[in-house]
Amino acid sequence: MTIETRGATAFLQWHRWQELELHYDNTYPNAPYLSRANNDDNKFSFELDGWVYFYIDMHRMSGDTRWITLAVNTCQHFIDNNDEARVARGDFILTGSTVGVDRYWQAPYPYTTNGTPVPGWSSNNASAGLPLRVQILIDGQIIGAMASLAGYILDQNITASITDANTFFAHIKRVLDSHNNSWRDDRVSTSPPMTVQGSWYYPERVSGLDQVFSAILAFNHLAGACNAAILYHKHFTDAGLLDKATRFMAFTRSNRVDTGDMYQWAYTVETAGSEDLNHGSYSFTFFMSAKINSLLSFTEEELTKYANATVNAWVGTKVGDLAEKFDGTGVMPVGEIFDPASFVDLAKYNTTLLKIVTEAHAVNSKSQSNYGKMMRGAAAILRYNQIGSLL
Repeated sequence: MTIETRGATAFLQWHRWQELELHYDNTYPNAPYLSRANNDDNKFSFELDGWVYFYIDMHRMSGDTRWITLAVNTCQHFIDNNDEARVARGDFILTGSTVGVDRYWQAPYPYTTNGTPVPGWSSNNASAGLPLRVQILIDGQIIGAMASLAGYILDQNITASITDANTFFAHIKRVLDSHNNSWRDDRVSTSPPMTVQGSWYYPERVSGLDQVFSAILAFNHLAGACNAAILYHKHFTDAGLLDKATRFMAFTRSNRVDTGDMYQWAYTVETAGSEDLNHGSYSFTFFMSAKINSLLSFTEEELTKYANATVNAWVGTKVGDLAEKFDGTGVMPVGEIFDPASFVDLAKYNTTLLKIVTEAHAVNSKSQSNYGKMMRGAAAILRYNQIGSLL
């Protein structure tokens, strides 16, 4: 699948990793994590996670261990400011009995009832004054990035950081286990009528029982946790976690539409329309990690059809013009800030994608307020041009 590129182009702000490093040093004399005390407003889940991926790619290009140190310090900051640590310090309390006041409004059972803080990270979901929730999406984005770093350290045998990597993986396992009561195998749904092979669900907010909502979660909500699960299994062998990821991938594969040269899928199985590129990036990060690590039986044909779906979103009326959704509808970016350069590794399966994500990054990144994602995108493109796809 190819598109007419119309000869137009956009230019990247940085052309070598050294230039990106200089920009980072000038802009961030203090590491970004130092200004984020906790996960309020999802600052860990949807901002600092991007910095971890940025640091990994900067190390891939430069070999400079300063980037590993920054990534390790960011992930340690996550652990130092999880809910267990914050409650121990007295940052907030969970010892009462009123849901949403002194008890989690939403969290896996039994954390909603027993006043015990989770090993993960609650958030007010970017709305000040709202009660705290603990969700697999929120935790998953953090531990997915943490697992990517820990796995990279072990794969590259970065000896000075191996102890840190093992510490991170141990905490990742605790966070995943804390959500066990929200996981269901082969759950029968009546709306829509189907059996979900495997998925986490969001816990019931009020009942205080081991119950979950009947609604099936959006595919992308589970991607970070699945990435953490497969990487933990790779390094420590955990058949239960691998089974969860395998079941979820079976659910994902059985609910996409093969149009011949691409896949199309909705945000959830309960909604019409198309997945958007922003949230699809969570899924793609997980897919690419599975392929890189030879897990979950991803094929080149399969990833080619996902790459083609992204190319399908190219509008082409002006440089860097991407649709919001994989079906070509909407205007990107809409609402949530997203850097399409995180898709760059899929260019191995459709070379047009490199031009598309490079131009979309060049055009959109300067107006982005989420610099963690922007810098992740910039490093990913430079790394692709210097080293090639990781796939």
